Parts: sequence; structure tokens; C-alpha cells
Amino acid sequence: IKGLSGHYWVVGVSEANMDVRCVLCKGSTYPTTLPRPVLTTVSIVLPLCEMGTEKSQLEGELLRLRLLPRDEGDRELSSTLIKMFALACKADRECRAFDIGTMLPNEHAIGMAITYASAMKRITLAEKLNEMAMERGESDEEEGDEEEEEEE
Repeated sequence: IKGLSGHYWVVGVSEANMDVRCVLCKGSTYPTTLPRPVLTTVSIVLPLCEMGTEKSQLEGELLRLRLLPRDEGDRELSSTLIKMFALACKADRECRAFDIGTMLPNEHAIGMAITYASAMKRITLAEKLNEMAMERGESDEEEGDEEEEEEE
């Protein structure tokens, strides 16, 4: 908005594309009907610290993907989390890397993280992730057994 007297009249919001469709109202709070108002697309940027860094860009992408339904963004979510995991490993932040590892959605992504941690010679991190993956596998099996018992 260029002046203090300008406002935006919101017409639609797209969470998937992170943008807002609106009409710029100059000098009033409401849009005019004549001439016909022009729709403007304004992108939504999540307010994060240090937006110029790769870490902050990946965190913003992660927050955006968390807004999507689980099935739509699962592959992108895994990819973003693996990139964040790699950045944390390179920066010698094993606690952060482990926290990111706990957010990984499936066994394949966890396996990739374990492989990467081993390649970066972060053996304790790889062992912790392996233990976490085994615990997840056991809890998934228990949930599957409970569902079978409920069906009977």
C-alpha cells in the first residue's frame, strides 16, 4: 500500500500457493463498482528470522507444507526435511538434526537420514535415529494388531 488511505479488500486466499487475491481500494475501505475493480495477487510470506538464509527458506517451506493435507505434500515434506537434516549435520547441530529426524514421515526418509548421518561420520546420531525407527516400527505393528482385534 503506497499511502495511508489505501486498503486491500480480500477476495480469496490460497494456502497451497501462499497468496491472497484482493482488490486495492484507494482512498476508501471498500472497492468501487465502477470502473470494475482489478484483482491483485499478493504473496504471503511467513515472518521468519533471517529470511536470506537457506535454513530459514527451508523452514518457511516446511511450515507451508504443514498447511497442506497430508497426502498432497508428503513427498515434498520428506525432501524439505532431508535438506534441513543435512544442513543441521553440516553445522554440527546433532540435537537439531535428531529433532528433524523425528519429524520424518516414513521409514524410507528415516533410512536416508541414517545413511547420510553415517556418511558424515555422525555415528551416535545414526544410532539414535535407528533406535527411533525401530520404536516406530514396533508401535506401528502394535497399532496394526489392535485394529485387527477390533475388526474381529
